[in-house]
Amino acid sequence: MLKLGAGYLISNLKLSKVFKIYLTGLIISFVFFNYLYSYFPDGIKQTNINSALYLLSSLVQSEAAVLGIVVTLSIVAIQLTSSSYSTRIIGLFKESTSLWILLLIYIIAIIYGLGVLKFILPVENWSNNEFFIWIAYLLGIYAFSALIPYILDILNFIDPKTIIILLSNKITKENILSTIVADDYNVNYRPSDGPIQPLSDMMLSALMKYDYGTLKDCLNSIENSFLKLLKNENLSCDEELDISNHLFLHHILRLGGTAIDKHDEESTSLIIESLSRLGIMGAELKYSFFSGQAANAIGEIGLKAAAVNNEYIINVSQTYLGLIGEKAAKNGLEDTIEMVLHFNFMICKIVLIENLSESKNQDDLIIFEDEMNSNYHLILSASVLIDYIGKIALEQKNESILRSIIKNLNLIQKLNKKLNYTKDFERMEEIIAESIQMYSNALKN
Repeated sequence: MLKLGAGYLISNLKLSKVFKIYLTGLIISFVFFNYLYSYFPDGIKQTNINSALYLLSSLVQSEAAVLGIVVTLSIVAIQLTSSSYSTRIIGLFKESTSLWILLLIYIIAIIYGLGVLKFILPVENWSNNEFFIWIAYLLGIYAFSALIPYILDILNFIDPKTIIILLSNKITKENILSTIVADDYNVNYRPSDGPIQPLSDMMLSALMKYDYGTLKDCLNSIENSFLKLLKNENLSCDEELDISNHLFLHHILRLGGTAIDKHDEESTSLIIESLSRLGIMGAELKYSFFSGQAANAIGEIGLKAAAVNNEYIINVSQTYLGLIGEKAAKNGLEDTIEMVLHFNFMICKIVLIENLSESKNQDDLIIFEDEMNSNYHLILSASVLIDYIGKIALEQKNESILRSIIKNLNLIQKLNKKLNYTKDFERMEEIIAESIQMYSNALKN
């Protein structure tokens, strides 16, 4: 019964498989020792008092020395890991069950050994506390053997993937909402706590070191955590609003802005892809504000890319905005579509009107050939995105979305007219006009 109870306790402890095997072996061997001791030969049960005192004294000193070394090295490991990733992960070490079990085993072994040394009594130069001396030896063996699973645990713990998994497990609705304050709606607010903050610190650290593997692992863990949250929790509108703002406004969007400032296209692309998957996930589950905020974050990153004329990130932003828009259109999420269409137009406007030529004006644009080709493909991409969403709206006969499509096509058409210097732009003008006419006729019918 005792073994069954101990087994149940061990199975429910947050320990590695190796440490659970160690504890199971410890309990079984201790029970068997108590049972088999009475069958030991009398010669084994007798120890010279001086030898026993010397051995126990050496054992206790060794245990104390090892304990000091282990504690020191553990603190060094904590310091190095926290300085590499985030000081907020120190809490994970505090919650490490293996550390406290190791300390407990050593403390018990040392105190028990000292007690045996204190109360051991000689009988004609032989010890009369042989059973307790054997227990002290056994505890010493347990203490030293505990170093094996503990070291394996520490080596596993300082692996970034392990830390990321442990941190992502803390991303729950309750934990997020408990850290949200009134200032959360302020774009300049800097959260100092919360379940996402340690991962945000790790991502920023990875971004600074160009550690794309760690950055990708962090983003994937956030995606998986929010997939579980959105699927398993029935969020109210206010909860969806709070959680969306907290995730996108204060963490991922800020990270994307930093990546743009560093001109790190690889990191920016990873962040946009992650935002897209979050937005698609929200749209599939019909969380309109969540998917809309994901689109907003991609759009803001796209605007920053447009401000520095980073064509690659502009294209990536438009592509992934389109994917969110597609899923939103299929699920009738009009607010999300409005967000997608708005940023699709604004990215085009900034690139075409504000950045491509410092000397240009809206009536007489002087555009070089490479810029002209870039402008054409930008207009084409924007039109294709709008048209793709529009065709889905046509299938679903969603008049509200169709009106938004017509409005945005008119805006793109105006931009195209300012660049109408070649037959390509003339043909684009005809295509846009035909699309506007098609959607207008659909509304009339």
